[in-house]
Amino acid sequence: MTYYELVKLNAPFLRVLKRNGVLLEDTEAIAIYEEYRAMEAEGLKKLFIRESLSRKYGVSTRSIYDIRHRFESPVEI
Repeated sequence: MTYYELVKLNAPFLRVLKRNGVLLEDTEAIAIYEEYRAMEAEGLKKLFIRESLSRKYGVSTRSIYDIRHRFESPVEI
């Protein structure tokens, strides 16, 4: 498969992603968000969750907050 074929095949989906500001790097944040949700379901405090994940993944606590915010934002299909 060529780059062209990949883009053409996925063009409608890619347009939706672009319109909603989805970043390719967000695929790397899926694990962080899933772990955040699991810890939140356990009843842990949000500040503790952000600090724990920040240390574990080597990102700022603000990045954890931003990931959560992006993943919980509504999208336009």
